[in-house]
Amino acid sequence: MKYIFISLFFIFIFLNKTLACPDLTAKAEDVLKVPADVLEGNGLVKNVYAKNEFNIMQCNIAKAQLWDMYGDIYFPKTPSMQIDISYLGGYYLTFESNANCESFLLVVGPSGGGSTIGTKDITASFSNPQDGMYSIWAGTKGAKDCKISITTKASF
Repeated sequence: MKYIFISLFFIFIFLNKTLACPDLTAKAEDVLKVPADVLEGNGLVKNVYAKNEFNIMQCNIAKAQLWDMYGDIYFPKTPSMQIDISYLGGYYLTFESNANCESFLLVVGPSGGGSTIGTKDITASFSNPQDGMYSIWAGTKGAKDCKISITTKASF
């Protein structure tokens, strides 16, 4: 009986951590659809709210381990926004955050396009981006909620 309770305890802990990570297949409330040339120059700016829902350092997301120097970084479970970009051939794609809090971006590219993490000072970028849906999670370091401006730019 004791082993059953211990097993259940570890299963609960495992599920708790698994459920607390982002669903990389989730859809955002707002999906923007644009051709790459609309993102040239000043780019496209979208205001979102970061939510303190899960700690990325407890998840098995690519590159998360590279950012352990920042401590606890919190992201919402579903994307803050999604942008479906077409005609990206030859462009360089960047995602920037601007906020009054210490902000972070987790950007997941279209299937097989990889993922990247950016900070308030470092852009999340794709040097050879694929056409398709980019999912962006806006996160913070410890703040409960924070208004973040996400700028998406395409340049040659």
